[in-house]
Amino acid sequence: MLNKVPIFERFLPLLAFTVLTLSTQPAQAYRSRTKTIEELKQEIEDIISEHNVPGATMALVTRGEQIWIGGIGYSNVETKTPVDVNTIFRWGSVSKSFVAASIQILAERGLVRLDDKIRDVVPEIEVHNRWESTHPIRLVHCLEHTAGFDDLHFNDCAVDDPDIPLSDALAINPNSRRSRWKPGTYKSYSNVGSVVAAYIVEAVTGRKFEEFVKGQLFEPLAMNTSSFYYPKETDLMATGYRDDGLSPVAYDYIAYRPAGSLNASAKEMASFVQMLLNRGAVRETRILTPQSVTRMETPTTTLAAQTGFALGYGLGIYTTMRGGHVFHGHEGMIAGFVASYGYNAKLNCGYAVSINKVSDTALQQIIDAIITYFVAEIENPTQQAPTKSDESILPLTGYYQSMTPMTQLMHTLLLRFLNVRRVTIKNGALYSGNFLFGKQRELVPISNNGYHRKGGSESLPPSGTIFIGTSGAPVEEAHHPFHNGYVALFGRLQE
Repeated sequence: MLNKVPIFERFLPLLAFTVLTLSTQPAQAYRSRTKTIEELKQEIEDIISEHNVPGATMALVTRGEQIWIGGIGYSNVETKTPVDVNTIFRWGSVSKSFVAASIQILAERGLVRLDDKIRDVVPEIEVHNRWESTHPIRLVHCLEHTAGFDDLHFNDCAVDDPDIPLSDALAINPNSRRSRWKPGTYKSYSNVGSVVAAYIVEAVTGRKFEEFVKGQLFEPLAMNTSSFYYPKETDLMATGYRDDGLSPVAYDYIAYRPAGSLNASAKEMASFVQMLLNRGAVRETRILTPQSVTRMETPTTTLAAQTGFALGYGLGIYTTMRGGHVFHGHEGMIAGFVASYGYNAKLNCGYAVSINKVSDTALQQIIDAIITYFVAEIENPTQQAPTKSDESILPLTGYYQSMTPMTQLMHTLLLRFLNVRRVTIKNGALYSGNFLFGKQRELVPISNNGYHRKGGSESLPPSGTIFIGTSGAPVEEAHHPFHNGYVALFGRLQE
């Protein structure tokens, strides 16, 4: 018998995400020596054993080939049920990619536009934006997390109704939909925006979001057991576990289903990844145009994107560096599970993996092993770093404070005092790190105003940093790779 998840535990994914932004010490890299699929399987078995993870499901694919789809370990520890290709795992915020794909389907049909104002499309959904006359909240802002919305509050997480309508879910806390800065400027990850976008799908089509996804994505992709609800095939559902890998976690019903309730097997997620690798097509069926897939991969509305920074969050897809190569995808977390998918169309490879214990270190090490397998024979791309003088980088030094937190209350009470970064010069190079936690790490220039953190492990890729000069007061935009990507804007505190 499983105990109901306490409210504090339902809030843990958000808490864990926020706490990790304080740390500047990356997890120890897991250096893969993978050469064959069998060696890869053994390596992943070693990883989940080391971290007491009960089981893992995963898929490795190319455009036209399923390299390996399978499972390792147990979907249920008590019954010793092994994970196989049909075992259903939870995928958390990977769900947001399906929200964005749904919007793109409607956009291709001329039923919505990314530039549509939220107040025009769904005036019944309450939003608060004091810049509405000059910077209205648009659909694209909800999908790129640039509306300025706060993230989930405790009362949002307290709802345990598997069938709550999206209109009722959005009515729980209208204050979450308050722009804290001009929409279309800064990214701050918020589950709220994805649910607003999913509600727009319902308003435009007259169908429940879950029904639309089933007809337009699940069925064409042969994702026949995938769902945003507890699966009918209950014997296929994996059990999530707490940190000890032995204590089960009850299935977590969340009010904001489109933002994080996706359930699917690795076999079915493989089809979704292959669709993206094939630029919107699967088998003889076209789901999206190539242009729509490219748009999903491309961030456009942050200040960083406007300066030409290609990494970041697009429409339900994050773009980041892995193994020296650009990968697109999304990560997710929900009680008892942490998951990720990623792909590189140029290298013609993709993966999807979910584990039934919240261990981001284990997940990142598995991804590291998979990507090392993919790129083992491929030389890492190299770029000539721009030369920087002490005079050019001196104005960037100082102390920076987070100004775009995910949750405003937590930031006000705690994080604004702790999540302060110091930028210094040492031996002609910039160094950045939390002024209290961890060590300063070198920032290597990659463009005129862009840097990445040197020496980041493959388990936690180097952070990207953009300095934007405005009237002598530069700002720093730092990208944290944990979960679904974290972007925070840092404002100058002092010289």
